[in-house]
Order: sequence, then structure tokens, then C-alpha cells
Amino acid sequence: MRSRLKYVPSLAKLTALRKLDLSHSGIKEIPQGMEMLVSLKYLNHYARNLEILPAGIFPKLTSLQFLMIYGASKTLKVKGEEVACLRKLETFAGQLYDQNDFHAYCVLQLSCILLENLVSLKLIHLCNLCVLLSGGIAASLPSGIFSALKNLSISGCPSIKKLFEVSLLLHLQNLEDLRVYRCYQMEEILEQVTRPEYVLGESSNLCTNNDFMTISLPLLRHLSLEFLPKLESIYRGTMVCHSLQVIQVFGCPKLKRIPLSLPLIDGQPSPPPKLERISTSTWEALEWEHPNAKNVLQPLVRSVQTS
Repeated sequence: MRSRLKYVPSLAKLTALRKLDLSHSGIKEIPQGMEMLVSLKYLNHYARNLEILPAGIFPKLTSLQFLMIYGASKTLKVKGEEVACLRKLETFAGQLYDQNDFHAYCVLQLSCILLENLVSLKLIHLCNLCVLLSGGIAASLPSGIFSALKNLSISGCPSIKKLFEVSLLLHLQNLEDLRVYRCYQMEEILEQVTRPEYVLGESSNLCTNNDFMTISLPLLRHLSLEFLPKLESIYRGTMVCHSLQVIQVFGCPKLKRIPLSLPLIDGQPSPPPKLERISTSTWEALEWEHPNAKNVLQPLVRSVQTS
């Protein structure tokens, strides 16, 4: 069993090593010579007993594409600027120190290609995280940032109330999977704080309708909102998500409205063409954009009881 592995000798001579998986091992410290693994593409340090990550190692792993660190630890945290140096990184799972460190990570990447290539972003147990990106930062992001992002997951962040400002959607046209779990202060997923005319561009996935924009997430397949007791709104406008396959809403007692725009056939709503399942514990309380939407969507509902 991997948990019996307590010690790894020096790795300094393994300069051609491309994959290192120490997940679920019993190691308490990083092996010596880790900084010499310049060809390493995959590094998994999901080890409960690991106590500290020495500073200065990760920036030397210039080929790294996948980095995972045990996220529930109180001591295993990474500096945002160290992760930012990994220009080829596609997947990072772990803890930064705080919200300021996360913002530093993003700002340092505005002039490089990392965030253009980032495919998956998971933020876990960031106690001081208040917003993913503030409206000012989101509005000033260069074209292409987050353009490859497919999976976005936020969980166990107790201070965040708004996930992000709607202008960030201009950079998320390839988003396929959005999951928000156990963020107990979360009140709204998408917030519109900017007037529509200041957000829309020539090639935008947003269009205006009165005070709120109709937004489009053309590739979104999975939307999951679970155990968000203060969540009142997904978005106050309307969302068009014709690739949507699964909707999951559990433990969100204050959420009453699903802002999904349904395709119309002869003036009557029909399910999004790829929608397979709606799993929820509050189906009767949910309201939809069209008055006949519930009748149309009822066959797709899977009611689930939560404790």
C-alpha cells in the first residue's frame, strides 16, 4: 500500500523523469533533489502526512503540466507567484495562502500564456476568498485569458458571496463544467454590476435586454450548485445554455428561480436539446422563465432528498 511509503531517496539524478505520483503515501517531507526534475510534467503530492512545501522548488519545474497537493492541510500552501511561473501548467489542485495570493497569481499571468492554456481550475478551502475576480480586474483582462478553461469548481470557501462579475463570461466561452459546493455565504453566482453598454463587445456571448443581459454559455454541459444555504440568485437576467446536459441543485433553500432560456417550438418551450437530467431536492419551489417550462421539463426531473 502507498501509505506504507514513508521515505523517498534523492531524485536529483532523475532529470528525465516525466511523472511522479506520491499520492496517498506516508511521506512527511518533499524528497531531496525535487528541483532537478526539469522534465517532470505530472506531479501528485496528495499526501495527508506531508507537512510543508519548501519555497523555490516549483518555479524550477518548468515542464510541469499537472500539479496536485493535499488541499485539506493547514500547512500545505503554495505562493501564487510560484504557481504563476509554471507557464505550461494546465491543472492545479491545492491551496494558495489567501485571496491576495490568488489575485497576485492572476495578475502575474496577465502577460503570459498560462491562463490561456488553463483547462481546469479548482479552488478549495480558501477561507478569505471573497470574489473570484473583481469587476475591475475582469473587465481589463486581455483577450484569450481563460479561453481554454473547461472546468471550474469552487468548494469550501466560507467568505465568498458572489462568484464573479458577468463581464468575465466574455472569457469563458469554452466552459463546460461549473460546480459550486459548500460556500455557505454565497448569495449570487453571476453578478452584473456594470451597465450592459460597457460590457458588450463586437464578438460577445452577451446581449442586452433592458437592465440585465441575456448571457450565453454555449458549451456548458454540467451545472451543479450544492449546499449553498444563502444562495438567492444564479443570475438576475437570462441564460442560454443549449449544450446543457445535467442540472444539479441541492441544499439551496432560498433559490427560487432558474434563469435558463428554453428553445421555443411553435411558441411553446422545449428542453435544451442535450438536457438529460435535472436533479434537485426543491423541484416544486423552483420557477422558470416560461410558465409552461415545468410541464415540459418534468420528465427529466430526478428528485433527491437531502438531510
